[in-house]
Parts: sequence; structure tokens; C-alpha cells
Amino acid sequence: DTKKADFGGLGLSMFPVEVCAMVEIGTLSVADNHIKILPGAVQMLVNLVSLNMDSNEISSLHPGIRNLQSLRYLSIENNQLTSVIPNVGKLTELRVLRLSGNNLSQIPATMGNLGQLRELHLGHNKLESMPAAIGGLTSLNMLALEDNSLSDLPPEIGFLTNLTMLSLVGNVITNLPLEIGNLELLRIMSVDDSKLQTPPKEVVMKGTTAVMEYLRKVSQSRHSRILDLSCMGLWNFPREIARLKYLTSLSLTGNVIGTLGPEIAELTGLVSLSLADNNIKYLPVEMATLTNLTEMSLIDNQLSTIPAEFATLRLLKALHLDNNDLKTPPKEVVMRGTAEVLSYLERVHLARSTRILELSFLDLTSLPVEYLGITNVTELSLSDNQLASLSPEIGSLSDIRRLWLQNNLLATLPPSVRSLTRLVALCLDKNRFEAFPPMVRYLTRLQELSINDNVIEEVPAALADLQDLQSLAVRGNKLTGFPEIFHKWTSLTELIVAENRISD
Repeated sequence: DTKKADFGGLGLSMFPVEVCAMVEIGTLSVADNHIKILPGAVQMLVNLVSLNMDSNEISSLHPGIRNLQSLRYLSIENNQLTSVIPNVGKLTELRVLRLSGNNLSQIPATMGNLGQLRELHLGHNKLESMPAAIGGLTSLNMLALEDNSLSDLPPEIGFLTNLTMLSLVGNVITNLPLEIGNLELLRIMSVDDSKLQTPPKEVVMKGTTAVMEYLRKVSQSRHSRILDLSCMGLWNFPREIARLKYLTSLSLTGNVIGTLGPEIAELTGLVSLSLADNNIKYLPVEMATLTNLTEMSLIDNQLSTIPAEFATLRLLKALHLDNNDLKTPPKEVVMRGTAEVLSYLERVHLARSTRILELSFLDLTSLPVEYLGITNVTELSLSDNQLASLSPEIGSLSDIRRLWLQNNLLATLPPSVRSLTRLVALCLDKNRFEAFPPMVRYLTRLQELSINDNVIEEVPAALADLQDLQSLAVRGNKLTGFPEIFHKWTSLTELIVAENRISD
């Protein structure tokens, strides 16, 4: 066949120049030889359609190659090329260009002129970057870049809308450009998930479709300012999302996120945030800076506390907290709605500076002190609730001086109360005490003790230890006699015993 010439595997050390006179040749192979130089005479092969020079020792190309204007297939794989001359960009009829297995550190921007190129193979080189001009390869179906030193890709790769296969394995890429999400025909993409941060590893593990969906959603959010990454199998909050400061709505519903980092607080433009149906145990206090939020869903997580700092979210109208194991705010507060939750959080938050914690009239049935994040309060009011018992952890509030517990359902106090040695005022009115709580005798700094409207029958002699007592109120109980230890309270200035059963 006069249109084909195959000099492959003949041990040639020089290009067979005589073949260059055969201008009618359409296909030429000199593969698997020891050729080092491509002679200028090759430009005479103006009808050449396919040229295979694989597995030689070629280190450079002759500028005359630009004259091979009919060339559609060019393969120079497994040679010693350190660069590609810009003239290759003149081969505008090329459909396949194979340059894998060389020593290329870069490729010329002129290759972006190869608008008819269908396959570009650049694997197993030393490429550190790709030119933005690659976006001009709009007919490309296959791009092989495996085993290079690429750390990123230009966003212009998003213009390769006919791409169906992209190989990136063996590089050091940490972030795929979001523009890849625009490549709707891409079906196969191979990349090292161990190095990637964008998309997250767990998305990459699910395959090309998941990667494309993730990148596409993030890319589209630039215009819509709405990002929905629900049910993507995310393990963590994607850090790159924190850079999308334009977002007004973010949904991460239905993932398996266990922890949130403080970087989520960078999304200060958020109006709506859904973290529902995850495994979140803690919320970073930095989220309190998301002051534009009007709605936040935390349904179906593993939260035990909502940070008191969230009280600063003044615009929040809907805070959804169902199906958590919340200790604070207590469920009684949560059931009363967002406004009450924020009010509760504001009380706790304020107490951190004033050291006065006011939690009255909230219908509380319990108060897990250990979840409040406050240990230095000096005054605590839990009046007018539904408390039948106090957490033993109340003993940790060692700085407390005034404790208000009236109008509850208490019949006893935990032993840990004896640790409240700085207490000077204690109010136990309108509870269910049948006797003075034994622990009261240890509160030797008490100056005011009020236990009105209970069902107490006597004042125990042990209370004689309360030498600083100035006021004792036991009105409305069942006392039948005057306290025998009255004379031992030398500091007492007020004693209220009305509405008892004391005879004249």
C-alpha cells in the first residue's frame, strides 16, 4: 500500500528521511526504534493523516511539523520530550494527540487552538499546571492527565462540554474546579480521593455521577445563592462551602455529619440553614455570628445543648429542634416555641456576665446544671416551675449566695446542697416539704430562710447551728409549738410563724 509505511521495530537510530519524498503517504509509523531527531524534511509529508513515533528517544520536534496540515492522529508517547513547540497548535485538523510518557513540565497555550481535537493524552509526564487556553478544546471527548504533578486545574476546563472521560489519578490535586460540574456528558472521571478536599472524599467514593452532582450544585449556587447538598453522604461540613459567602440558603439535610467546625460561621449572609437528620452532637458557638438567620432546622440530631450565644440571633423566627436529646434548653422550653427558646438562651447568656440566673415561670421539670456552662452564679431563681427534684449537680454552684425555689413540687433537697456554703438566702415557699431538709443545717452562713406554705410540723433542733440567721419564715405550715431553739438564734430579727397550729 503506497499510502502506508511502517518502519516500526527495526532498530533505526535515525528517521528514514527517504520516506519524506513519498508525499502521497497518509499513514506512517516509526514506533519502537531509537530515533532521537525528527528531521525538517518531515514537513514534505503534506498528505500525512496519521503519524506514530511512540517509544523512541525524541527530545524535541522540528518546527516544520506545522506544515502537516492534514494530520489527524499524532502519537509521540514514551519518548524524551521536555517541551512541545507552539507550532503544534497549527495542526488544526488533529483529532487525536498522544504525548504520554515524556518529560513535559508544561504545554503551550497554542494547543488551545486545536478545536477539532477529540482525544488528548498527557499522562505520565511532569506537568505542574495546565494553561487556561485548554478551554478552547471544545470538541474534546477524552482528556488523560494521570500521573503528573498537577495541583489544580484551570476553571476553563468547564468549557469542555463534550468531555466524556477525564483521568486525574496520580496528581496532587486537592480541589476540583466547580466548573467541572457543567460537563453534563462526563461519565468517567478518575481521581485520587485521598488527596481531594473538594469534593469531599466521601462524595468521590460514590463515583463520577455524585462528584458531578456536587460540583454542579455548588457551581449553580453562585447565581441562585441557594445550595442544597441534602443526602450526599457527607461525613463533615465541607470546608470549601465556608468560602461561599454569597449563600443565603444552605441545606445539609440527610447526611451523616457528626461535627461542625467554626468555619460555618463565615457564611454570614445565610437566612436559612438546615442541618436536619444528621449525627451532630455539638454546635460551635461561632454560629452565633449568623445574625441574618430567620430559620434554622436542627431536627433529628444528637444535640444535648444549644449554645447560649445563640441568643444573639435576633432575626430567628423558626428554630426547629425536634428529635434531639436536649438538656438545655429543656424540652418544656422547646415545646413553647422559638421565642421562648431564645428568651431562655438569653437568660443563660446574660448570667455569664451578671452571675444572676433567672429561670422562673418556665414550667421546668428538671434543670441539668451541668449543661448550662455556668458555675459562678451568685443568684439563681427557679421559682414557679414544676420541679419535683433538683439535680445533684447543683452542688457545683459553690459561689451561689441566693437561691429561690418557691412554687415548685419539691419535697426534699439533694445532699449536694450542703456544698453551697456561701448561701445567705434560701426560699422554699409553696412546695411539698413535710420537714426541714436535713442539708439546711450545713448552710451555716444562711441569713434568710423562708419555707412558707408547706406541711412542716416542727423546727428541728439541728437548725441551731445557723448562727447567722436573721430571718426565718415558716408561715402556713403545721407547727404546733413555738421553736424551742428560738433563743439560740442571737442574730434573728424576724420570725414569721403565722397560720400554723401554735396555741396561745
